[in-house]
Amino acid sequence: MIKEIGVDIISIKKFGRIKKADFKHWNKVFNEKEWKYAFAGKIKFAERLAGIFAAKEAAMKAFGKTGVKNFLAFEITHLPSGAPKLNKPRSKISIAHNQDMAVAVVLRT
Repeated sequence: MIKEIGVDIISIKKFGRIKKADFKHWNKVFNEKEWKYAFAGKIKFAERLAGIFAAKEAAMKAFGKTGVKNFLAFEITHLPSGAPKLNKPRSKISIAHNQDMAVAVVLRT
């Protein structure tokens, strides 16, 4: 049974100018593990950052944290298959990218 749903969509372009060295400016949004994951490859870092950001926003909505921007309360990791995973019990998450946009859905069950 689904208790809450959170959805967020964001432009990937907003993350295109970020550099790996900029972590100190983003460490209130992304933890070190998420940052390293985003920059692990030489391409698609903006896509990965946007997807993680959208997932955290969706999680805040699903868990009733809108208005409270505690991004670090939510950690997005990835299974060996590449599927995203949220650090909260009884939750499901999906992240998708399409050209210029990243979208995430979080279900709290």
